[in-house]
Amino acid sequence: MQVFGPLEHHDYRVLDAECICHVCVPWRERHRALQEQQLKTQDHDISCACEECRIKVQRRTAYLAAMNKRDLYCEASWHAQLLTRNNNVFTVTVSDPVSGFALVFMNWLGGELNTRNDSWWEIRGLLLPLSHWFNRFSHAAAASGHSLGIPQYSGNIVAS
Repeated sequence: MQVFGPLEHHDYRVLDAECICHVCVPWRERHRALQEQQLKTQDHDISCACEECRIKVQRRTAYLAAMNKRDLYCEASWHAQLLTRNNNVFTVTVSDPVSGFALVFMNWLGGELNTRNDSWWEIRGLLLPLSHWFNRFSHAAAASGHSLGIPQYSGNIVAS
């Protein structure tokens, strides 16, 4: 088991089995908790409102929130490693892959994963494209006085 860095957090096969980071551990724990609760309620009717079924709904919300956070982080990581591999496609950023845009963005995104509750992540988290998060990042950087020279972005983040 190991922690994969922000720029190498995109191979689901490896992450599912080995990653113990702040994104994968909650996902794995919540998945396990949901599976256990589903076993307890497998013979219950879909309209059942007993305590065990209410717990199952809460665990499903927690699991879906963790899954959406993980999916966003993995998608961003895949794009970020392409930016790094190609010496940061955005020429307005630092050219050093370790201190450049990709790592700064991934560290910011890791913090954003904890700014909303599970209900928000369950419902809205999967609806927002990566460009939404890129724009939030550039607004946050500009508001803090550290624009990093990052332009507003409305398309796909791709390597050239």
